[in-house]
Amino acid sequence: TNCVNITGVGLEPLRGSLIIEQIDLSLVGEHQRSPEPQISWSHVLPILDSIIEREGCSLMHLQFPSVWREEPSAESEFHAFILRYNQMRRNLVAISCLECNQRLPRGNQWIDGYIDGCISRPDYGTHYNTCYGCLKHYCYECKIDGEWQLEDCRTCDRHYCVDCTKMHACLSCDKSHCNDCYEHECHNCNGLICSECVEEGN
Repeated sequence: TNCVNITGVGLEPLRGSLIIEQIDLSLVGEHQRSPEPQISWSHVLPILDSIIEREGCSLMHLQFPSVWREEPSAESEFHAFILRYNQMRRNLVAISCLECNQRLPRGNQWIDGYIDGCISRPDYGTHYNTCYGCLKHYCYECKIDGEWQLEDCRTCDRHYCVDCTKMHACLSCDKSHCNDCYEHECHNCNGLICSECVEEGN
């Protein structure tokens, strides 16, 4: 957690793994904001490729460092890997939402690889339709007792189902955040305020 000097070389034992289901490269503890790690895709991507190339690959979720996702480029090795991962997932048995049985993912992208010319998109490089906590698959349209079955937190950039983590909208920016990602609340109404809004003075 927050070990920013890790480069990725130590991931070599995972090369070609058929059993690993989740890899978190963000170096962020649960319900924490992302630091700027030294982890390099030149070390990591060949290892990830060796995993997704194997028949019987079990990998269901990848979490990337925010610094990799900040400036999308169709020419980058990271973007090329996203395309290969999405193709690998499309070649597997079809997966549907556990609530409504809708086929997943919509748009055929398990990891967002959309580039629209913008310098930065918050969703680029994030994994869709999979809960970070339990690895179950859901769409983003289903609600349970008025709460979204699957929602993303704008602090830790993870997607959680309602059974694993509760989400609330920030009183200031109205973006969703994990309950446990909130560190501040309004003294008058007890509404929750995200750290980014506090830092910006909102």
